[in-house]
Amino acid sequence: MTEDAALIGIDWGSSRLRAFRISVDGQLLERRANDCGVNVIRDGNFAQALAAIVDGWPSDLPIVMCGMVGSRHGWQETDYQPCPAGAGDLARALCPIKAGRDAVWIIGGVCSHESVGGGLRSEIRVPDVMRGEETQMVGVASGGGESLIVAPGTHSKWAVMRDGRIEGFRTYMTGEIYALLTTHSTLARLMDPAQVREIDEATFLDGVQLGLEEPALLHTLFSVRTHALFGRRPVAQLSSFLSGILIGSEVGAERQRVAMTAAAVTVIAGSQLAHLYSIALAAVGCGNVQQIDSDVAVVRGLWRIWGLRGSAE
Repeated sequence: MTEDAALIGIDWGSSRLRAFRISVDGQLLERRANDCGVNVIRDGNFAQALAAIVDGWPSDLPIVMCGMVGSRHGWQETDYQPCPAGAGDLARALCPIKAGRDAVWIIGGVCSHESVGGGLRSEIRVPDVMRGEETQMVGVASGGGESLIVAPGTHSKWAVMRDGRIEGFRTYMTGEIYALLTTHSTLARLMDPAQVREIDEATFLDGVQLGLEEPALLHTLFSVRTHALFGRRPVAQLSSFLSGILIGSEVGAERQRVAMTAAAVTVIAGSQLAHLYSIALAAVGCGNVQQIDSDVAVVRGLWRIWGLRGSAE
């Protein structure tokens, strides 16, 4: 691996700003991160926040950014690319911005419009969007065939990939609901805040099984409280049980949409979260799971998209 840098990659989310100095052969040379996410930037001071995090890095390197920086509340709103979308589509839609240096670009997100229903109405068109996860996905997607990629987090994304392109996807607000329930609900009153991030795997798996077997999520969530009231579970296990129910419900819903046991599944996340999703996937018979760190995935995606600019892929 050469130490010569060729690109600065930025993953700018709602709460976190991450910067990557990337070598001429696409390898990560240096990573920086802070809490200057899009939601905390005031008075449109995006240029100053960018300059601060890349301070000391070569000023002549191009900068490519993904994530919420291209949202309506970000630096500059960029267009969504409709599914199916791949790295080449994203590269051709790179949006240049003025940032006090010559080459700064934002990668637009991806959108889909899924048809659901069939009950009282013959069809309901449900839009879905993502910004940032698409860069991770095209960075790790294999070339041929069909696969399933999961990017869990505040808003978990499940994408069906075909021949390296995002064919369609769904978003689940799992992480956000978990955070709300453990901080601002009647369930939160039963929990010790110091134990919310500690996972008991056996209890988590119990929650996964309940989430998988009972489709009425709003009912099963209340059982977290009743398990405590009747002494079925100690307080220290409640957050693990809740996490399992939510992730189990998410995996169960996707099991109805795609044949997980027949597909290779890639989970893009940090080690703990990827491990929990692997446990839940194993519970539905999916053993072919690959875990990839989110930093690795986004660096690969940023590098690949930048390399395809102007191409006809």
